[in-house]
Amino acid sequence: MARSAATRRPPVRFVVGVGNAERYRQVVAGLDPDYPYEVRQGGVAAVGAGCDAQLMMFPLAAERYAGADPRSRAAQVLVNDRGDGGTPVVVALPTLALDADLRPVTHGRTHREHVTWAITSALAALEDACGDLDGLTVLLHLEAAAMDARPLEVLDVLRTVGAGL
Repeated sequence: MARSAATRRPPVRFVVGVGNAERYRQVVAGLDPDYPYEVRQGGVAAVGAGCDAQLMMFPLAAERYAGADPRSRAAQVLVNDRGDGGTPVVVALPTLALDADLRPVTHGRTHREHVTWAITSALAALEDACGDLDGLTVLLHLEAAAMDARPLEVLDVLRTVGAGL
């Protein structure tokens, strides 16, 4: 059921974290002035202040936070009860299957399509767990999500995904 304008919370907000100082400078220099999300430089705990959830690559999330099922290829929502300064909720990004030569099976997706699939899958899992995304602030720390190879492309995907929510 749709909420009235008076009861509707603001839509999901994203914060982008970049750990590497040089990459951060390159990202900020390459962004349009109207980029809708805040970009912060530093480690996960430092840039995640005020965030409700974080998208994290599956191996790191599974290692740090209990409950991730390594057999599942789906995004998984985990609770951070470690007291490590991170967000209270961590969403392990979905993983790809490996072929016989241990190469990821991309199903013909481009890098942009893969990033879009990973982010939308993670947000769908978070929405299923929370009921909706309105009012949440979600951290995408590029290094912790293993999305730092093409940061401007990832930030453009995030803008597109966010606009569709």
